[in-house]
Amino acid sequence: GADGLVSVWREGDRLYLFAAAAQRDLFLEDPDKYSPVISGYDPVVLAEHQQLVDGHREYGVTYKGRIYLFASEATLKKFWLAPTHYKSVVDEAMRTTR
Repeated sequence: GADGLVSVWREGDRLYLFAAAAQRDLFLEDPDKYSPVISGYDPVVLAEHQQLVDGHREYGVTYKGRIYLFASEATLKKFWLAPTHYKSVVDEAMRTTR
């Protein structure tokens, strides 16, 4: 905001910062629209090794309207070889954790 303060929201070990409460409220109306799938963990590493490894913005893509982050260029490339497979793994992981 104008006073330099931000609005904060925490989910698990993820901290989200917003310029103002209005942006936070918009995010909270539909967090899946604005946040990376599976809290920003690499879906390829999850699918292949059952490990939660942080993805990075520099290896981020949008696929079917959702944001996916990857730990490396190698896992990003692997995702593009079979995106529907990895999307189904992500969808199942999200269903079982809700």
